[in-house]
Amino acid sequence: FSLTAAVPLGAHIAPHCGYYNGVLRYHLGLAIPSQPPPPRRLGIRVGNQWATWKEGQAMMFDDCYEHEVWNESDAVRVVLFLDVVRPLEGLPRVVNDLFLWLMRFHPTVQLYKR
Repeated sequence: FSLTAAVPLGAHIAPHCGYYNGVLRYHLGLAIPSQPPPPRRLGIRVGNQWATWKEGQAMMFDDCYEHEVWNESDAVRVVLFLDVVRPLEGLPRVVNDLFLWLMRFHPTVQLYKR
């Protein structure tokens, strides 16, 4: 699953948790405002850790931890957003692969495919 995610200036994505821990969330900074200095005005909180994005640099996190995003800068923040399959072995991998295959048919996933 991938998409380009833009967070407009003044936006705040409220604290939430991911729906499934079989994937890790990957963000690649594509268009990152440089002013004002992050992370106070532009950032992400995952659990009790704060971070921000840099153009051309990536971050990966487990979105099953509570996380939120804010943009109080003067420009839109754009990242490439990917779900990366969590590395597992044996039966857990088989179960994870089956679940992810079935999720392709979920109505929410179908909306993003359009």
